[in-house]
Amino acid sequence: IPEIKLMSENQSLSIQGDMKNLAVAFEKFDINNILQLVKFDSTTFKGEINGDLAIGLEGNEAPINGDLSIDKIAINNLNVGDIKLKADKNGDLVKAVLTLMGDNNNVNVKGDYQISNGNIDAVANINNIDLAPFEIFVKSLAENITGNINGRISVKGTTDAPRVNGVIEMKKVSAKIVELGTQYTIQYGALQISETSISPAIMLVDS
Repeated sequence: IPEIKLMSENQSLSIQGDMKNLAVAFEKFDINNILQLVKFDSTTFKGEINGDLAIGLEGNEAPINGDLSIDKIAINNLNVGDIKLKADKNGDLVKAVLTLMGDNNNVNVKGDYQISNGNIDAVANINNIDLAPFEIFVKSLAENITGNINGRISVKGTTDAPRVNGVIEMKKVSAKIVELGTQYTIQYGALQISETSISPAIMLVDS
């Protein structure tokens, strides 16, 4: 396979390999190049993709190894931090670690996935997430969102029958409900998540 290299100013994407293996390398690659391909509204997102991805092409158990990052992420001109993803597939076992760090955000996710039987064993430690940058995803329902969440969520079982457990805590979360035109504040709240239910415990104040 001849090497393919796309370059523009200081960003680049290169693809090379043969019939057995494929190697992809990113350097300061604008995330909007990918978002536009999938026809996603990319005008509010910024970020640079860096890292390498090695893909085996022979059979279902061919290895896949990736060490990628999306740096300098911003949503609606609000800084989010850096996402780093390290994933390895050996045989039918996929092991992955994902982190979000910086600008008041601190999240760590680790997980294993067995392709042959669908077994999952993953845990997300949410030390802090600043909610303001993510308002765009719920803008039809709420606006003027501020506050933070933290917690821990584990996922076990299989893809057909996942068992999700954990808790999400909210601290001084405030939002204007679009339909009501009223700003509400949660001084403290928690969502207890179990395999069968989600139990909220929230103190809501009309602000």
